[in-house]
Amino acid sequence: MREHIENLIPEHQSNSIRSFKPKVDVFPDLTVLFIDVVGLTNLFFNLQPHEADKQAAELLSRLFSKFDEVTVENKVQKIQIIGTRYIVMGYNGKVDIPKRDPVLEANRIMGCAFEMLRAVNEVNMKYFQASPMQQHKPMKALDPRSFKRGSSSESISNSLTEKMRVDVTIGVHSGPAIGGIIGSKIMHYEILGEAVYIANKMEANGQPFRVCISGETKKLLSREEESDYEFQ
Repeated sequence: MREHIENLIPEHQSNSIRSFKPKVDVFPDLTVLFIDVVGLTNLFFNLQPHEADKQAAELLSRLFSKFDEVTVENKVQKIQIIGTRYIVMGYNGKVDIPKRDPVLEANRIMGCAFEMLRAVNEVNMKYFQASPMQQHKPMKALDPRSFKRGSSSESISNSLTEKMRVDVTIGVHSGPAIGGIIGSKIMHYEILGEAVYIANKMEANGQPFRVCISGETKKLLSREEESDYEFQ
């Protein structure tokens, strides 16, 4: 039960809940990721409405279960799901906020983003049995520096037929935000502020199978000594 709670609420906040002293977190530079599953209804246009809804729900459940695994593996924090959107932040509550490493968090978010793209690719291959249009080399897991932003996402995108596949858009921004527990009987950790708003806008204006990042996130990633991201 405790592990389940910590997957829903950052560890430092779960500790404050047990001591009955919930607090507000202030982040000057939180990295936030939005990923949205787009065009889902078009995949089941030939089915009856109730059957199409069932198939879409099953597909989303499979995708989001994989996203849950990716967030845990990359040591980032799932915030919530809104419809077809899945929201993540880089801070996981394992260290005190003053001891955070914003550069590390931004890199973890990028690793999470590319692992999510690979998870979508795997679901597409299994669910729709899409035929690869070209072979691509498997990417190294959990090391953001092994992913080059242009080539990695492009190789995934080109590996499936254009019509029968799930598409996703991803937006990432680093900026000010606040976070805290909302509710008492049914508790939820929520984040608000510029980081959330702009990450949402980046995703909404992004291209399928591309990671659309802001200039502020790019600055953090560029501070990594051995960074080899390719930006467009």
